[in-house]
Amino acid sequence: MSAKDMTPARGRRTDARVVIPPSRLDSQRIYSRAARRFDAEQTRAADARNRALLDRYGLGIASIEILPLNEGAATEGRLGPLQTEHRDRLVMVCSLGALAVSLSGRGNLLAIDGAARSAHKMRVKENNDRNSTAAMTEGLYALCEADPRVSLQVAIGEGARVKPGERGGNPTLYAGQVIGAGPMRFSLAVDAVEGTTKSTLFDPGCGTLLFATEAAIPAVPDVYFDKCQIYDVGDVTVNDPLERIVEAVRDRRKSREIDFFALDRPRHPIEAMLALGANMRIDTDVDAYPAVAAGLRWGVFPDNLRPLDGVCANIGGAAEMIASAAGARYLGVRSTARFCAGTIPRWEARYDFGPGEEDVIRAAGFDPARVYAIEDLVPGLTTSDGAFVAAAISDNWHIPGLDAAYVGGNFATVCALYVGSASASELWRVTFAFERPWHETVDALTPVLTRILAMEPSAIAAAVKQAVADPRQARRLRHEIATSFYTHMRKSPGSDERMPLDLTAAAGSETPEALAFLRAAVEAAPDWFSPA
Repeated sequence: MSAKDMTPARGRRTDARVVIPPSRLDSQRIYSRAARRFDAEQTRAADARNRALLDRYGLGIASIEILPLNEGAATEGRLGPLQTEHRDRLVMVCSLGALAVSLSGRGNLLAIDGAARSAHKMRVKENNDRNSTAAMTEGLYALCEADPRVSLQVAIGEGARVKPGERGGNPTLYAGQVIGAGPMRFSLAVDAVEGTTKSTLFDPGCGTLLFATEAAIPAVPDVYFDKCQIYDVGDVTVNDPLERIVEAVRDRRKSREIDFFALDRPRHPIEAMLALGANMRIDTDVDAYPAVAAGLRWGVFPDNLRPLDGVCANIGGAAEMIASAAGARYLGVRSTARFCAGTIPRWEARYDFGPGEEDVIRAAGFDPARVYAIEDLVPGLTTSDGAFVAAAISDNWHIPGLDAAYVGGNFATVCALYVGSASASELWRVTFAFERPWHETVDALTPVLTRILAMEPSAIAAAVKQAVADPRQARRLRHEIATSFYTHMRKSPGSDERMPLDLTAAAGSETPEALAFLRAAVEAAPDWFSPA
């Protein structure tokens, strides 16, 4: 049956929540007997492997459960260290980022009266970005210290782009950042908090994500992409008319019912897609996870028991696109993208670039008019060692079982998704034991920089000197300076290089507390910084 034989009814617009398919549940509501829990010896071994990192926060591993979601990847990537010896370490990186936000910052705006929330929103968002970034950074350093052969370079980090109501330069693992000095170099695309606004309200769908590969990820400008990401349909691209895309998916599925995801934005042609008969599954924020969910094929929508077909008629950021499209490619999702304008009043104007926007794209080595497949953006993606990892801060509506981090009085459980280029996809459930009192655990996972910036300006200099004198705090503080004030660095410093801080540039945009901190840091730790 072809699409021409199926005149579609108008599609349905709903939220994006999916459920485990009833066909995959037995009469006892059990999904998988393949799920396994580490025994005592395996748990102790995992704790010992990650002990140097866990000691920084007073944590231990109490239990680990792993649920396989499929038998293997749809690509033929190399089974390398990202999928073997460092598999659990990458899960720890994202899980600790999610835990840091969940302990301090998740849902904080709910305690503030609605009328006053806007005044606090940016502060809470920055807090959550910094919490996750700091924990993920320490996790990545710990990985490199455990394996001196490894070095990591961040190719894409989300947060630098100026968005409406924001100043840009949010705390993040930033493009150009280098961690470790080993000869085995891996490239990273990172979003320390995908859905930062959601995290402030504990709304569903926020989490941490990271994509690592031995292939070289180019430094894509932190701009917008128009993207088309569809499972198992390879003959359409983002350049095709929406009618052609819908028809191709309907032909491939042999079904009138097809389901796409898009963000609820005035610029997106959701009404046009509905008129074409496509069901549109909508959310207010976060568009990285749906592409991966389309490849996993196990969450289904309650109204038709079908999985998501892909992401279409949707514009989003470069960092999320690279990371999610790479992970989704391992699962059979074909992604194409084209650069967009920074301001898009309507769908038809998405390629109407503003002054200088095309120059920025060309300066980075890209063609604003070209359609890029994910394989073009990450050459060697499908044959290289690689991994996509995401951990949940709140319940993930797209991937059943990727549940919100649960925080108890002396433990916390974090759920993470792992997708490898040559291995099975898995849901991990890691329970951390607090080896210190609850308030001390929260304090340990709070960035040193956050605690200092909360002080009165007159107390900042003494606090900086005290932190610099403590080796454990000093190493964290140095990393937090780099990931919080990277926009004021004259260039991106290497792993062990001095930071080329430009205090004059900082004085033009930072708060008095932040500026007082930077001046105190330069005075207390001059060897961290290169001469002005």
